[in-house]
Amino acid sequence: IDPTGVADSTAAIQAKLNALPAAGGLVSFPPGTYKISAALVPKGPLVIQGAGDKCTIINQTNTTADGIAGVDLSLLTITGVFLQGPTTGTGIGIHLTKSVNPCIPYVHVQDVTVYHFGGNGIDVANGIVSTYSRVQAVNCGGAGFYFHGDSGVTGTSTSLTSCYANTNTGSGFKMSLMSYCSLNGCASEGNLIDYELINCQGFGLYGCGSEVNRGTSLKISGGIGVNVSGFWSYQNSGKAIWVTGSAVGISLMGMQENSPTGTATACVQVDAGSGLTMSGVQNVTANVLAAGSTVILNDNAGRATFAAMTVNGPVVFAAGTVMAFGGDTNLYRVGVNSLATDSAMTVGGALHTYGNLQVDGWAGFYGHTPAPKPTVSGAKSSNAALSSLIAALVSQGLITDTSTA
Repeated sequence: IDPTGVADSTAAIQAKLNALPAAGGLVSFPPGTYKISAALVPKGPLVIQGAGDKCTIINQTNTTADGIAGVDLSLLTITGVFLQGPTTGTGIGIHLTKSVNPCIPYVHVQDVTVYHFGGNGIDVANGIVSTYSRVQAVNCGGAGFYFHGDSGVTGTSTSLTSCYANTNTGSGFKMSLMSYCSLNGCASEGNLIDYELINCQGFGLYGCGSEVNRGTSLKISGGIGVNVSGFWSYQNSGKAIWVTGSAVGISLMGMQENSPTGTATACVQVDAGSGLTMSGVQNVTANVLAAGSTVILNDNAGRATFAAMTVNGPVVFAAGTVMAFGGDTNLYRVGVNSLATDSAMTVGGALHTYGNLQVDGWAGFYGHTPAPKPTVSGAKSSNAALSSLIAALVSQGLITDTSTA
């Protein structure tokens, strides 16, 4: 094994991997550069340990070969290694696939950089119960990180902490068919889509940031139960948050859009058929929200917007509280036990009031067109006043007159 990077060390390194017992073991790389021309293939439970990111460099020179590749692996740890690719081609830095096993469990990757591979940086199918910490995917030709279900089965219980996707051709973090997983304190910069979630369920992004996206900071397409908390978007050039593809049960709590570029089209965009609940979003670019798609709990001005609301208990209005209906009618508190509107309000069902009901404008009942307060005239002695009263009640829609002379 040549630590100078001159001679090809593929066969010698693979021989050490093959020599490990079935129970697994440790392959340690001292500081140096190790040239390879084919993928390193772990055979079983294994720890690949370098001397530190950029201290131990494994340099893949074959444009069609992966860096480290395994099938049906379990209990794999990779730490302290810089995986360098050939810049072009189709090779993937770390490529873990399944064949007969249903999943790839117990993978731990820490203090690793994957750099300049022609394909994805890290590609894992049906990973479960796995962690990735302080891992970088930089300048790869596909996605930086690609975690996905396979054959209709989701990957689960995978967490990425303090990971960084930088200037990859595709998405920085691409998660497809992943359930109960999380990204924590991750950064993504200069990717086509910095974070892309496709049909994920029970997925969380916490304290993550996007800088200088090439189109979208975070795209959520399909799925249910995605929670985004404490998100930061810097120099958004398209959409900061995009919810589409019938994604529902999505929540966005606390988000800052900072210094968007002139090409930005939306801070938050929610397409028809998708649903988002958001609060505390500080946007610079206007939001584009399909009708009925978004519940706003707090727009940073103390206001809330609901697509629909069912109340089974009392609603308390503080002084000055305003509720807007359809954007043009306000319901507001004018005093103790008193509400007022500044325009028409239609109640489709029963209206119950446990106090006085005061109508200052025209009134119409039972679907009748509202009419002004009628005047009753005529002599009482000749029944003229009675006829006038009947006409007045009819004008308000309160009775139907079928009387005869």
